[in-house]
Amino acid sequence: MTSEGRTYARFRRALDRGNIVAVESAIREIKHVNLSDALDYVDLLAQREPHRFERAAIRWHSRLEREYAGLTFAQSLLALSALQALREPDRGTPLSILRYLAKHGR
Repeated sequence: MTSEGRTYARFRRALDRGNIVAVESAIREIKHVNLSDALDYVDLLAQREPHRFERAAIRWHSRLEREYAGLTFAQSLLALSALQALREPDRGTPLSILRYLAKHGR
């Protein structure tokens, strides 16, 4: 496994454990974090550090708009609404919507 592969594995373990410090450390070492992984980080912030969530959510949405060439106005609005809903206890549906957009935004 390459150094980047080990760092990515450490990143995923830290996300699974909810360890924001370790996640951020791994992000600094990874050359590029894809939209789906970045979304997992934003979701973690929504749950663990809500005071940092809004800025991260805006940055994620900005990336979605840059990377999803076919993003429509309605999809952009849906993404913003879903990001806001990540703060709610039942965030499964908003997270599914955002995962779909991230996957198709390559």
